Amino acid sequence: MAEALGKQRFPGHLWRSRGLAVVPGSTPAQHTAVALGDMNEHVENHVPTLVTATDVEWADAVYAMTTRHVEELAQRFKMPAIRLDEQSDVADPFGGDAARYRRSLDHIEQAMLERF
Repeated sequence: MAEALGKQRFPGHLWRSRGLAVVPGSTPAQHTAVALGDMNEHVENHVPTLVTATDVEWADAVYAMTTRHVEELAQRFKMPAIRLDEQSDVADPFGGDAARYRRSLDHIEQAMLERF
């Protein structure tokens, strides 16, 4: 969701969304499209992808949703990541209902507006 939101709200940046615990061959959660609404065009062909060293090297900055993600990225790739919201972790909506996905998207959007 963060990649789709970033592409729509901040088109002057390049965006990639990667995960730390991606199941090969998986597809975006069904509630992702509901939460994104008009932004869904940015995820129609999205395939969840595990973050790699190449991704980290490509990026000028790596933003993570939680403190645990920041720590894991630093451990795996020896590169500092930045928590998107400096005040609080963005809740992972995985497994939740559409409302939970919408709340996470709203949190991501607010953090992006404050940061970018």
